[in-house]
Amino acid sequence: MAILTNLFRARPAATPAPDPSNVGGLNPNILFLDNNDSGIRVSQWSSLQMSAVYACIRLLSETIAQLPLVIRKRTADGSELAYSHPLFNILHNTPNRWMSSFSWRNSSQFHVCGWGNGYSYIVRNQLGEPRALYPLLPDRTFPQLIDDQLTYWTTVNDAGLELIPEDVIHVQSLGFDGLVGISPIHLHREAVGLGMAAQKFGAKLFSSGSLLSGILKHPGKLKRKPEKPDDPSPVERLRKQWKELYTGLDNANTVAVLEEGMEFQKIAINPDDAQFIESRRFQISEIARIFNVPGYLINDLEKTTFNNLSQLSMSFLRYTIMPWIVRWEQELNRKLFPKSSTFFVKFNLQGLLRGTLDERKEYYKTAIEYGWLSRNEVRELEDLNRVEGLDEYLRPLNLGSGQIPPEEEIPTET
Repeated sequence: MAILTNLFRARPAATPAPDPSNVGGLNPNILFLDNNDSGIRVSQWSSLQMSAVYACIRLLSETIAQLPLVIRKRTADGSELAYSHPLFNILHNTPNRWMSSFSWRNSSQFHVCGWGNGYSYIVRNQLGEPRALYPLLPDRTFPQLIDDQLTYWTTVNDAGLELIPEDVIHVQSLGFDGLVGISPIHLHREAVGLGMAAQKFGAKLFSSGSLLSGILKHPGKLKRKPEKPDDPSPVERLRKQWKELYTGLDNANTVAVLEEGMEFQKIAINPDDAQFIESRRFQISEIARIFNVPGYLINDLEKTTFNNLSQLSMSFLRYTIMPWIVRWEQELNRKLFPKSSTFFVKFNLQGLLRGTLDERKEYYKTAIEYGWLSRNEVRELEDLNRVEGLDEYLRPLNLGSGQIPPEEEIPTET
């Protein structure tokens, strides 16, 4: 990141450091360590220790990152891929020297899901053309609006830097002022904290020995002090002997011999006392609801059937992924092509739109028969090579013009 220091315009020494509290009354990018009623300190990093939070953020980040990001050029017939555009390789393959396009978008979307905002700096050449994209840390970057003038402040290598908004790609989550997004982790820290508390309680329950396999009942009272200073007490000696003789795989199914009227009583978990398991299940659904992620996509399969998996996947694409795609496309187009009406950024959703084999077969059959896809175009959609002679668009006979060819005209009577 050292090279980035020379790319930004350094903050003048006479300019006072901005007050983060002036950003819409809230700075959602700082690392929250707020206590909540669960007693667990929740932050963007600590919340990742809860598997449901990690799974939701990973799913959203990797879904956005895996979609091909391309540049298209408007033509008289529609649009086409602009392979020769300088930004095509930057967005589709390598946004900077150290990252692939997948890594860059994966990191940025992770920032948005955790901190509510994802920032990237646009490196431009002397002509003002974008030449690289570098992610900025969300807890060290924030916008500030003063006298109708928007400025971005960030910290790189302990140096405070001022950035103009035209050079910052800012993807944000739900917000109240249109300037910054609110961190979902901070906004729902009570729900996240409750899930983390249930997880911690379960771990403590097993590690503290609360789940005993059984107890030995003695009719009398055992001495707790040893007869000699170097000898174990009768209680410790009995516990050690029982463990050596009757616990472990090697002693499985061993017949226990009890002396002095002792009795072994097995202990089982009372289901009424183990409702924290139900609490954990509920919190998984709660976390999934926060990120608008279907439970089956984070392996919560308790109430899931796979009869309508295709419809569920389309619902996830339409109501969860599409809003994020619109945010990304509009922000990239606004910052990378502010004056161009010819080129635009587009995510390729073809991979996510694919259904099952039977669904695709029926779709392709209809497209070919009604002539709005050629057979070679269908082959391309299935990643197959083109075949000569299959570029023709077919048309059903009953959808013809209705005119009879001259050679087939019916002769009239004279």
